[in-house]
Amino acid sequence: MAEPSYVASHLACILCDETQALAKYVYYQLCKIDARGLTADQNYPSLRASAIKSIAIPLPSLKTQQSIVEEIEAEQSLINGNRELANRMKKKIQLAIARVWEQDI
Repeated sequence: MAEPSYVASHLACILCDETQALAKYVYYQLCKIDARGLTADQNYPSLRASAIKSIAIPLPSLKTQQSIVEEIEAEQSLINGNRELANRMKKKIQLAIARVWEQDI
C-alpha cells in the first residue's frame, strides 16, 4: 500500500479478506484509533497481538466501504489542493509586500 508506514523490530501485519473488508477502508478505520490506549507501557510504544485483535472495526457492505474510501480520498484531494493554493498565496503576498517595501525575497 502506498501509505505512510514504518518498520520496527517487532512487526505485525494486518491482512484483509477482501470479500469482507477493503484494505484501504481498514487502513482509514485504523488511522482513527488512538493506539496509546492500547499499549501496556506508553514509554515503550508497542502493541501486543492481543490488543490488535481486540480492535473492533465496523464492517458495512463492500459497496458502502468503497463509497467511504472514495469520499475520504476526494476530501483529502481537496485538502491537498487547498494547501497548495495557500502556499502559492503566501508567496504572492510575500512578493507584494516586498514590492511595497522594495525588498528582495
